[in-house]
Amino acid sequence: MENQRILHDPSEAPRLLEMTCDTMLLLQNDGTCVDIIVKTDNPYINESSSLVGKNIFEIFPKVTIDEFKPEFDQVVCSGEQSNKNYDLPAADKMYYFKCIMQKYDDAHVLCQYRDITQRSQMKKRLESANITLREVERAAKIGHWSYNISTRQVNYMGYAGGIYNDQETNITFGIEEYLTNLPDENKVVFEEMLRGGGNIGSVIEFHLADKNSYLRCKIINDHYDGDVRIVEGYIQNISDIVKGRQEMEMVLSVVDNSMENIYANMLDGSFIFANKQCRLQNRIPKDADIMQYKAFQILDNIHGEEYWTEFVERLHANNGFLRYICDQPYEEFGIIASDCTSYIIKNGVGEDIVWSFRRDISDQLRYEQELKRAKEIAEESGRLKSAFISNMSHEIRTPLNAIVGFSGIIAQTDDPDQRHEYYKIVQSNSNQLLRLVNEVLDLSRMESGKVSFNIEPHSLNGLGEELEATHRLSSKSAELYFDKLETDFILNIDRGRLVQVMSNLIVNAIKFTPHGSIHFGCIIHKEEVEFYVRDTGVGIESEYLDKVFNRFVKINDFDRGTGLGLAICKAIVEKMGGKISLESVVNKGTIFRFTVPININQK
Repeated sequence: MENQRILHDPSEAPRLLEMTCDTMLLLQNDGTCVDIIVKTDNPYINESSSLVGKNIFEIFPKVTIDEFKPEFDQVVCSGEQSNKNYDLPAADKMYYFKCIMQKYDDAHVLCQYRDITQRSQMKKRLESANITLREVERAAKIGHWSYNISTRQVNYMGYAGGIYNDQETNITFGIEEYLTNLPDENKVVFEEMLRGGGNIGSVIEFHLADKNSYLRCKIINDHYDGDVRIVEGYIQNISDIVKGRQEMEMVLSVVDNSMENIYANMLDGSFIFANKQCRLQNRIPKDADIMQYKAFQILDNIHGEEYWTEFVERLHANNGFLRYICDQPYEEFGIIASDCTSYIIKNGVGEDIVWSFRRDISDQLRYEQELKRAKEIAEESGRLKSAFISNMSHEIRTPLNAIVGFSGIIAQTDDPDQRHEYYKIVQSNSNQLLRLVNEVLDLSRMESGKVSFNIEPHSLNGLGEELEATHRLSSKSAELYFDKLETDFILNIDRGRLVQVMSNLIVNAIKFTPHGSIHFGCIIHKEEVEFYVRDTGVGIESEYLDKVFNRFVKINDFDRGTGLGLAICKAIVEKMGGKISLESVVNKGTIFRFTVPININQK
């Protein structure tokens, strides 16, 4: 066998054909498969599916046939060999194959099918990796270079920019050309780095002569290509990094010289930064190593380690951000309060850092307090003025109109009975007008502190009986009862003021009790006397309970009165050292209570 040419021995043909790696198809000129040797496995060609007798143009997907058939027809017509790669999409994945087609005879074409799926996929992965690498280089502004020491030529490809634009560049240039763009202090260092032996890993940073571009150059390989020494490396445009560093230094300078108190600490309180104002306000020496201290050791506004721990917990509970007012004074600097902001950010190694900013708001607070006081005074003055004008204009005009009108009618009336009736109307409105003036004067005197009390001993049962007799006639729709004390009590009090308060409360009860009863009286306690007026009238809605003792408040705008009566009652009771209150349920009634000390201050 050694002397035979095995590859040319016809008897060895079946064995050789079996050992080849390619699938062989013999197709008629119309694409019908006549014979096949299968050496592949995919959804279209495999051991379990027989293509013999089937038209391959009906088996392969359309996208494959669109490229395959024109080549096949060309081989049939011209007899020329075809060698091309094709895509073969399937449901599970994409297959790739190479097909060598040649005319077998006038009626047949021999197709040599070679599966190249693995190789094609590897090629695509390499292409994808290469595209990714290029995009990374573009984003990082990196370029690759190789330097021929003998020819002093540099071959450069990449995106570092500098003297070239930041688009992809692939050029060759002499090193002298490049050195002309470097300042003198960088030229020697740069050239020595390229020439030096064993400098793999060497890095230099430099700027171009225009100082607009900053570059970092690193040697990554030093080898010989034959007799020629080649040095390789990368160059990166770090202009943005340098500018960012310069901007950071500028920001730090601004922060350090800021008029705000700024400091930063680790979560355990350890200092990592304190600007000039922080050091000044907390009396930290300029040359002190701030990192040797913790916040609760030297900051006046941090009152101990426990306080700091609770503060950090509040920060975490509030998503790492707090805005608060600190009232820690720094009297030496005229600071009474600060507007503070604290937040947690991570540093370059992932540690949580607490940054705090304190802005002096002392002048703002002083101004706001003055403005608030002035605003309250102005609002109260305006409200009182409006209420006074509104109420007084109505309350004065009504009795005056009656007095003026009926006075004229009296002069023209001869009938004595009518004249007497009109006189009573004039007298009633005169009394109402006089009472209005007295109420205004009373309230004015009390607010100015000029009111005086005539304290004398009086029988409470006697005063109650007088009040009952006085108001019984005016209480026509409701029964008025005085709850007499079983044992009379003598109280030192200003009789007129007590009668004024009780009368006002009784008159109000009569006015708002269309039927039912009104009880008034007092209860003797150890150190005070509690007076009350209780009715079964219409009651007071809850929204008015806190307002009825204010000036010019009227529950019903159509009722006669100034809205000053209860305000005067409150002022009198408080001047005597007592308190006044009420309870009320709508449609069930109201009870007013006020207390008077048994021993009233003579003043």
